[in-house]
Amino acid sequence: MDYVSEKDIILARFSGEVFLRSAIESAKAGVVLSQKTGCHNYVIDLSETIIKISFPEVILFLEGLWKMGFTSKDRVAFIINKEERDYTFWETAAVNRDWGRIGFFTSQEDAEKWILMR
Repeated sequence: MDYVSEKDIILARFSGEVFLRSAIESAKAGVVLSQKTGCHNYVIDLSETIIKISFPEVILFLEGLWKMGFTSKDRVAFIINKEERDYTFWETAAVNRDWGRIGFFTSQEDAEKWILMR
């Protein structure tokens, strides 16, 4: 996970299997980096992953974002592999939990374009 100052984004790339525990640990590390840099824009590349998080765990994760230190200023763009999994549920669950600042994209270019819209 790195802060890319010229784009003002926190960029994280993951590969392999992703479970709830690793997602929570990574989110907490992102919050620490955000507090150090003052950056509230996250681009999370999950395109090379296999997500092993169940629907109930998605709900737990989203509900826990506030407790982890995320704020209403934060915007999170996920780069995904649409063939791996349908993320419609994730998007709906995020919006229903007041996390409308989360988006899902299939390219880093589209994710960064959305994240940097002000």
